[in-house]
Amino acid sequence: MPRSPSKRIQSIKKEPADSPEQTEPKCRQSVMFMKDSLFSSADIQVIKLKHPRTLNSAMFIYDKKGKQLFELVAFDEEYRSWLIGETVQSDGKLYITTPVDVSYLILPYLMQSTKNVPLDHLLEDDQFPAIVHVSSLAAGKDFSHIADRKGSPNLGVWKYNQESTLSWLEGRVRKLSALLQEKKVPTSNAQSFTYVRAMNLEQTQGE
Repeated sequence: MPRSPSKRIQSIKKEPADSPEQTEPKCRQSVMFMKDSLFSSADIQVIKLKHPRTLNSAMFIYDKKGKQLFELVAFDEEYRSWLIGETVQSDGKLYITTPVDVSYLILPYLMQSTKNVPLDHLLEDDQFPAIVHVSSLAAGKDFSHIADRKGSPNLGVWKYNQESTLSWLEGRVRKLSALLQEKKVPTSNAQSFTYVRAMNLEQTQGE
């Protein structure tokens, strides 16, 4: 004879009480490489800005006291985790902070501008309101390597110059290439960054 509905309900209610509850980790930890001065500073903020290459949202660290900006880069690979103390963090991302020249961040705004306006007016973005911090860092700087000055220097008006920008970027790439060759860092697509091995100058040049 089948059990009555009341007995079925009672048996269902007892099961969760007998099983231990699963709790989420109390805190999430991450691994990050950052300058010691940033760790000890109370004047840093994590902000979102338009990435000059993708034009999408990207994370940056703004150091108000040091008047610097750092890009927060995350290296993420599948099936990676960290052992921190006695805990296992399933998020195996590695975060690295790298200093950024504000010239890169104002380039998209210069290139899209159709009017000659002061830089503090040019760097206004409802989607990325934190651009105001870039504006403060850019105040009084010389951007003749990417733009032509218009009017009085006190106005801070710049107009994008493609030829100057390409020349400046080429110089930056050459310096980076020379540094990678000096440090014997493999740059060829055929070489793997997973393994470290002795390399000569010819091997470090990208194909």
